[in-house]
Amino acid sequence: VDDLAAEFSAGTTGPDTYVSLTDDGEVTLQPTLGEEFEGTGLPGGWEAFNGSVWGGGTATVTGGQLTVNGARANTTATYDPDAAGTTYSLEFVATFGAEINQHVGFSDNFNSRWAIFSTKATTDTLHARVNPGSNDSFAINPASYGLTALVGSPHRYRIDWNADGTVDFYIDGEFITT
Repeated sequence: VDDLAAEFSAGTTGPDTYVSLTDDGEVTLQPTLGEEFEGTGLPGGWEAFNGSVWGGGTATVTGGQLTVNGARANTTATYDPDAAGTTYSLEFVATFGAEINQHVGFSDNFNSRWAIFSTKATTDTLHARVNPGSNDSFAINPASYGLTALVGSPHRYRIDWNADGTVDFYIDGEFITT
């Protein structure tokens, strides 16, 4: 039985498939962008900003993980569901620490539009946040969804930024809010 990324990669996959390292390996439909963060640096099409505005921190890649501390890491490409008439989804596994202003999601560099999971100005609460021109925030109570603590433990997060402008948030496969 093949169940490792190396085993899937040894075969021939079609143009609409992608070999992922999720749970040691799986074959999925080809995403718009898929990154596994292998190696020791950001992959092509990604950049890090470690300037004083973000605290002069770091964005490092090691052991298949991107770790961002007081910095920003993002793709150089932009994705605008309204302009493209397309739904974009972002799925990632993250451990939010007990720090303020940690954000992962879609953004235009946090200037005017975003759809993010964020600790906002707290160290113990995770928020689902959108700013399509007005800043809305929904504090997530993990117990309401049968989830363990969100800050300090890894979870699988998903954000669907829909073509109609709505945003759906999921944690560990559970729908949280729109």
